[in-house]
Amino acid sequence: MFKKILLGGLLVGLIGVLIAGAVIRTNARAADNATGTGAQRGRAVEVAQAAAPDNGQRGGRWAQPESAVPQTGTTGGRGYGQGRNQQFQNALPAPQADITDADWMTLTGKVISATSDLIEIETAAGEVIPFEGQPLYYALGQGFSAQPDDAVIVSGFEEDGEFKIGQVTNLSNGASVTLRDSSGRPGWAGRGRRR
Repeated sequence: MFKKILLGGLLVGLIGVLIAGAVIRTNARAADNATGTGAQRGRAVEVAQAAAPDNGQRGGRWAQPESAVPQTGTTGGRGYGQGRNQQFQNALPAPQADITDADWMTLTGKVISATSDLIEIETAAGEVIPFEGQPLYYALGQGFSAQPDDAVIVSGFEEDGEFKIGQVTNLSNGASVTLRDSSGRPGWAGRGRRR
């Protein structure tokens, strides 16, 4: 009888310790969520990146294929932030540019319509080049402006079936902005690993 009472008491004590540990861990995680640190910080960044608009720039040379992006649980670590999963930093290969000087072309034309989110440029050959999304927002942020009937010169290259503008000059008002470097890397993409 004494053995049964002793075993029962030990079992109740063990269950009590497990419940107390679960309560303590839950409170610690709730505190981390409130301050934006610890385990949930990484998940918040993932959610913010997934919700960010791509402004029509999906694909192209610097986009990573979905197969190259590690999924949850495949990086080998626990993923609780605070540097415990260092190998994730090197999980994605550095983007490689393959635009050469021979790929670049310079076109002249005129602006046929201009709004805050789209400038359409008609080239001398009659082709209409849309100037929109992140390239346009970057150019506007750098002081570029255009009105209908302004004469412009655009330099760029063909990629994924569309003309990617690398530099645009408005001959009517003298505004000129370089959007991409000689390898085709966008100026709005930041310095990346080029420290």
